[in-house]
Amino acid sequence: MGRVEGKVALVTGAARGMGASHAVTLAREGADLVIFDCPGELPTVPYGLGTREELDQVAAEVEKLGRRAVVVEGDVRSQADLDRAVETAISEFGRLDQLVANAGIWTLAPSWEMSDDQWQETIDVNLTGTWHSVKAVFPHMRERETGSIVLISSINGIEGLPGAINYCAAKFGVLGVMKTTAMEGGPFNIRCNAILPGFISTPIHKWQGAYDFLAGKPGGTDADRLAAAPYYGVLKGRGPLDPVNVSNAVLYLLSDEAKDVTGIELPIDAGHTALPHFNPAPVQ
Repeated sequence: MGRVEGKVALVTGAARGMGASHAVTLAREGADLVIFDCPGELPTVPYGLGTREELDQVAAEVEKLGRRAVVVEGDVRSQADLDRAVETAISEFGRLDQLVANAGIWTLAPSWEMSDDQWQETIDVNLTGTWHSVKAVFPHMRERETGSIVLISSINGIEGLPGAINYCAAKFGVLGVMKTTAMEGGPFNIRCNAILPGFISTPIHKWQGAYDFLAGKPGGTDADRLAAAPYYGVLKGRGPLDPVNVSNAVLYLLSDEAKDVTGIELPIDAGHTALPHFNPAPVQ
C-alpha cells in the first residue's frame, strides 16, 4: 500500500518543475491525479511557461505508474477554471481528497522600477491563484468532512529578496491563506499546511535575468546558478535541490502520517533558514 493509496489529488502548475514532481511522486504512492496548468505565455514573465505537451508527458508518467491522470488546462487566476478542475475530479473519480497549490511565477525588478503589470501579474498568479485553488476545493472537502491541502510558499515567504518585492509579497500572503484555511478547515477535519522551498532546480531559475541576479552582474550563465546554490544553505555538498525533495514533504503532509499536523510552515531549504541575517554588500 502506498502512503496516499486510493486518494485523488489536484496539483496546480503541474506541467513541469516542482508541480510535475509532486504529481509523479503522489502517483508513485498510490494517488490518482487531476493535473492542472496554464499552457502559454504571460506578458510580464520573461521565460517560457508550461505547455500542453509537458502536461501530457506528466500524465503519461503517472499512467506508467498504474494510476490515472486527468489533464485540465486552465489559469489559476480564474475561479471558473479551478471550479471546473474540481468538478472534473468529482466526475472522473467520485471525489477529491487533496490539493497541492503549486502554480507560481518569479520575475525581477527593483521595486521603484517595477511596473504595475509586473506587480499585479505575480500577485494574481502566486497569491490570488492560491486562494482560488483553496476556494475551489473547500466546499467539497467541507461536505465530506475530510481533506488535506498543501500550499507552496517559499523561503521568501518569511524573508525579503531585493528585486522581487512582488514575489515576496505574494509568498508572505500564501502563509496567511494557509493559517486561515487551517483554522477554518479544522472543524471539518480539513488540514492545511505550507512548504517553504529554498534553492530548487526548476525552470523558474533558468533564464537570463535569473542568471544575472545570481551572478551579481550582467552576462550570468547557468554555471553561475550552480555556483550560487551552496551559499543558500548550510548542508555540505548541496547545489540546487532536486524538486523531489519538496515532493517528499508534500507527500508526508498529505498522508495519514501527518493526520494531526495542520497550520505549519515547513522549510525544505538545506538549512537556509538557519543562516544568520547579514548584509552581503554593506555601503561604507
